[in-house]
Amino acid sequence: MTVSTLYLDDGNATLVGTTHVPDTASDAVLLLHGFTGNRGEFTYLFVDVARQLAAQGIAVFRFDFLGCGESSGHFTDVTVAGQVAQTHWLLQTLRARHPGLRWHLAGFSMGGLVAGQVARDADVASLQLIAPAANLHGILTGIWSIARKLDNGNIDWFGLEVSQALLAETAALDPLAGLARLPMPVQVIQGEADSTVPMHEGKRVADAIPAALWHPIAKADHVFGGIDHRSALATTLGNFIRNA
Repeated sequence: MTVSTLYLDDGNATLVGTTHVPDTASDAVLLLHGFTGNRGEFTYLFVDVARQLAAQGIAVFRFDFLGCGESSGHFTDVTVAGQVAQTHWLLQTLRARHPGLRWHLAGFSMGGLVAGQVARDADVASLQLIAPAANLHGILTGIWSIARKLDNGNIDWFGLEVSQALLAETAALDPLAGLARLPMPVQVIQGEADSTVPMHEGKRVADAIPAALWHPIAKADHVFGGIDHRSALATTLGNFIRNA
C-alpha cells in the first residue's frame, strides 16, 4: 500500500490531501471533512477510518478544503457552494489520475451536507452521509450567540474567522433539495448519542432519499469517539462501498 501527501493546484489555489492506495484496490472513496475540521478530523477520525478502509482493500483520498488545514486560502472564505465546487474539481482530477478505480463519495457533518449537494450531478458509484449537518444553520446560529464578535460583523470561533456570508448562505439553503432524485445507492450513518447533529436530523435526510439505507451506530457521539464506534463506522462504510 502507498500512503502519500498530494498537492493539487488548479492554478489559483492548492488543495492538500493524503492518499491511502492499496496495491490491489479497485474502489476509491473521497472523504469530505466537516466544519472547522481538516483531512485528519477531530482526534484523527479520518486517519483511523482511512487506515481501516485501506486494510479492507479500498483506496482512500482525504483533502483539506480551501481555508482549512494545510490547503491554501482563508477560513473566512469557507462556503458550502465553494466546497461543492472544490469536490467536483477533486473528483474530476482524481478520476483522471486514477482511471482504473471506481469512485465513491462520503462526507462527514458539514462534509455530508456538501456531499449531498455534489451527488446531485456527480458520477459516483455510491454516496455515504455520516452525521450529515442538515442543521448547519442552527449550529452556526448557536455559536454566533456565544462567540466573540469582530468589527467586520464576522465572529472569532476558536481562532477561526467565520463569515456572515456563510451564516446567510446556510439560512437560504435547503439541505434536502434534490436528494430525492439521487441515482446512486445512498447510506446515512448516524451516531445515536450525537448531540451536534441529533438523530432526527440524520433521519430526515435519510427519509428524503428513496431507498436510502439508515444505519445508526449505538452509543456513538458526533465524532465516533470510541474505538468500537470507529471500527463499526469503517466496517459499515467498507461493506457499502464493496456492495454498491
